[in-house]
Amino acid sequence: MEPINFRKKYLDLFRFNEELRVTIESALDKHPEPKSLQQGFLLYALAKSHKTQAAILLLSENGFGQDAGILARSIFELAVTALYIAQDETGKVVERFFDHDWIMRANMYNSVPKGMIEDRIKEEDPTGETKKEVFAEAEKIKKKYLSMKNFRWSEETLEELSGKVGRQETYKTVYHLQCNLAHPNPRNINDYFIGSGGIVEVNAGPSDEWIKPSLVATFASFLDIVVTWDEEFNFYLKPKLDDLAKRYAEKIEKI
Repeated sequence: MEPINFRKKYLDLFRFNEELRVTIESALDKHPEPKSLQQGFLLYALAKSHKTQAAILLLSENGFGQDAGILARSIFELAVTALYIAQDETGKVVERFFDHDWIMRANMYNSVPKGMIEDRIKEEDPTGETKKEVFAEAEKIKKKYLSMKNFRWSEETLEELSGKVGRQETYKTVYHLQCNLAHPNPRNINDYFIGSGGIVEVNAGPSDEWIKPSLVATFASFLDIVVTWDEEFNFYLKPKLDDLAKRYAEKIEKI
């Protein structure tokens, strides 16, 4: 059997994702320094999603759609967070996001053998905070935000955040399916076996599974992040992004 040319089969989806990359890459090279925590977060979100999208395109082109779907899940999480932070005009939401870092650092100290992480920190940054200082700051943050969890920066769950930014439908459908891929789950077992003539073969190589939904989901979430970033930094890409989104919506109905 002749190998499937996945790029050729889903060429339009690849091209739309790549056009979105090209639209922002020149701006990425000359972006201004962030002047606020919110700008710093959105620039981080853009950089992270831009890199993850590149990996998704590589995986999809080579027939590893399930793994692309797992990465697309992470871009959705990032997009929801970016949309939620961007809609807050007080700056308190993004401050809470960054404050949670102290709790995460304290958790790291508690989860590794005594002495190991202290020695590594001293080697990498001799002027950095000591373990005692990290725990003290973490306690301050816990008192500042009485509802903050060790494992979550926001009071709301991802589902609740998705609802607040208008992405609940995606959360309940595509995201849940992506979670099935990311964790051991009986629902995705069939993707890794082929039954033919009473013989079951392991399907561990390239396949057509999950390529289309991964490319579709990636474009949507990455576009959310790009639009949010552009609105904050005023690169005036809105006409190009609106045109791209319109052409994409027209094409996706026919694919």
